[in-house]
Amino acid sequence: MRYRVVLFMLTALAACGCSDATGVVRGGELLLVDPCAAGSTSSSWQDLYTCFFGPTGKASCSAQGTCHGADGQTGSLSSGFVCGTSKDACWQGMTQGTCGPSSRPPCPIVPPGGTANFKPTGLYRNLHKTDGSGNMPQDGSYAFTPGDLARIAKWITDGAKND
Repeated sequence: MRYRVVLFMLTALAACGCSDATGVVRGGELLLVDPCAAGSTSSSWQDLYTCFFGPTGKASCSAQGTCHGADGQTGSLSSGFVCGTSKDACWQGMTQGTCGPSSRPPCPIVPPGGTANFKPTGLYRNLHKTDGSGNMPQDGSYAFTPGDLARIAKWITDGAKND
């Protein structure tokens, strides 16, 4: 019985709206949304950082000691991209980063203000394989799905904002 009550309460909280005099429900939005759940289409930088690039993200670009968390780490040495340890630092590294001596252009990996042509950006190229499975992180711990890539492409084409 307790399980049914909790399930009912969670179901009731999932959407909220009001009925007008005709009985039509208007307004409301999902309140319990996981931006990292399979099928999510959120393309805000906050959600992309949380789901993919940040320390708890699936690809964890800023992982301590290995990838793009600081200058001199393996990933930053080969690409020139430094994610840093915060959402703002990672965004800045992607959109304002510069090419270092060992990096491969284009740098920054996302043009400031984004671009309608997202495919040649360094970020998209490094995450996308012909089969759409992705190739970052290099340790193979996560493969970017076509849905993930679509979210990232939308962020780039929508202006690559720090939102």
